[in-house]
Amino acid sequence: MHVRRFMQTTSLVLGTGYVLFFFSERLFWSLRRPGDDIWTYAATWVVYAFLGYLLLVTIRCFRVRDVWALFLAGAIFGWLVEGVYAMTMFGDVSMPFPLTISWTALAWHAPISVVLGWYGLRRALQARNFWTGLGLSLLIGAFWGFWALAWGLETPPVVADAPAFFSHAMLATILLAFNERLIEWGDPVGFQPSRPGLILGIGLVLAFFIFVTVPAIPWSPVVILPLLSLAFLALYRNRTWEGRSDALAKLCATVPLLHLFSLVGIPVAATTIYVGFNAVGFLPPSHHIVSAVTTLAGFVLFLVAVFKLWARERRGSIPVERPLVRCQPR
Repeated sequence: MHVRRFMQTTSLVLGTGYVLFFFSERLFWSLRRPGDDIWTYAATWVVYAFLGYLLLVTIRCFRVRDVWALFLAGAIFGWLVEGVYAMTMFGDVSMPFPLTISWTALAWHAPISVVLGWYGLRRALQARNFWTGLGLSLLIGAFWGFWALAWGLETPPVVADAPAFFSHAMLATILLAFNERLIEWGDPVGFQPSRPGLILGIGLVLAFFIFVTVPAIPWSPVVILPLLSLAFLALYRNRTWEGRSDALAKLCATVPLLHLFSLVGIPVAATTIYVGFNAVGFLPPSHHIVSAVTTLAGFVLFLVAVFKLWARERRGSIPVERPLVRCQPR
């Protein structure tokens, strides 16, 4: 039984890690770049799997169920990526601080990678109607193609022809479909963080922050610690209000094999937009457009999410103990 549970947890963590890697890295960087190789991709996937484990722990421990609580869990995930590891949260050549508090943690990781990519897409694939998953896949692909256009405006330009762009997007999407299966095999509702796993995970984050992040950016604790504390406090309030059910319970339902084929809409739509706009020579500054809109939206969504979770407590909401839904035997 312990071996089976370990294998299921590994499957869930790897599947979650790839979905986060897909939306945070492959979609963001859009196309294959010089110097990219399979080992770099694999190592990055492992890093996202580790951070994905911490995301799963947050969801389970704080009973994250609705979209506002999930956004805050995604914000914590994003700040771990951009604040502790990448350190772009404290200012970057492309954007000054304090805008980088939102870009990309609140502007991309939380809404796109976690809420839309990890949760929303799977829920769409679980829908009874095939067209629900296809519709969302086409929207994701259209966004990918539009976002990718601005890489051609970089110095030097980063561009790809139609076959290269499509093959990269298609391969990444095929792996996405496989990892949706890994999540299902991992029995999300049965996920239980282990004490050794928690100690190791939190210990690695603290060690990296203390010995790498703080020496590089001494004032980083003044920024990231209050923000994380605010998010965790709001989620703690959420835990006292919610029952036993959480977002993981909703992800365990089977995704029909046919519905996984709807994911082909992602590379098809992305390639159509990217190649079509390049063919007519129209390269809008999509990076500036997207970052401006989502950075502002990220700040607003974070404040709304905190308010929503705190307002429940102020209204005197009575916690309702909901049954913990089990996945059907497979």
